[in-house]
Amino acid sequence: MPRATASDGVGLHYHVVGESGPWVVFIQGLSLSGRFWFDIPERVSRTYGVRSIVLDNRGIGRSDRVSKPFSMRTMADDVAAVLDHAGAERATVVGISMGGMIAQNVAILHPERTEALCLFATTAGLPLGKLPGPRALQLLVQIPFAKGRAGGALAAELLLPPGKRAQAEQLFSRWPDAFAQDPQEPRSFFLQIGAILRHSTGARLSSISAPTSVVAGAADILVLPVNSERIAAKIPGAELELIPDVGHSIFTEDPQAMDRALTRVWRRLGRA
Repeated sequence: MPRATASDGVGLHYHVVGESGPWVVFIQGLSLSGRFWFDIPERVSRTYGVRSIVLDNRGIGRSDRVSKPFSMRTMADDVAAVLDHAGAERATVVGISMGGMIAQNVAILHPERTEALCLFATTAGLPLGKLPGPRALQLLVQIPFAKGRAGGALAAELLLPPGKRAQAEQLFSRWPDAFAQDPQEPRSFFLQIGAILRHSTGARLSSISAPTSVVAGAADILVLPVNSERIAAKIPGAELELIPDVGHSIFTEDPQAMDRALTRVWRRLGRA
């Protein structure tokens, strides 16, 4: 598998799906490797004739472990390094949750590399963003240390609306195997939390000129949907979709959300 090198020497693992066509880069959320996109990159590449880049953020999956604090800017520069290594001059940048924070920074700091932007279940950070409630924060910090059924129950409460939690085992059926291959590591988890706490793009969102789709689950308790509303209001021409009765794990509940978001931005590029 290919590995790019960040400016500070950190090795960044990624893989490419598809052999030709425009590029899409997929950026996952807090403490999750690119493996947690499951079959979405393959399906997108096959359906739309694009090349998908799936990366592991620093400290996660098969990318190098790190011991020093870093910022969202660092992780945005990591994405640019991966694009360089893959030979992708420009890409549609797709991110969910923390990956959406990274994606915002890619669009702001590397506009020449950002052909289009899809932001899922994410926030601009303070002061524009709104924090989750105390219960969501409590669940979030417990998850890296919880195992087995206890961990599953915590994840279900954090990621799913109440009416779907009884279906958690079925909805997250692919997650245990992915965690077995790329387990969560508390050090990397909290280093990424540190980057999240310092994340703040609200004052710079108006500089984004790439076609943008912003998507949130209306029942998300971890990254409240008002955050997506505020992001969409700041980015010129951004289109917003709030999905009823969907929580933070958007693609677990609504696999077609990706297709709708990509269609919106690619239509503006004259592709869809």
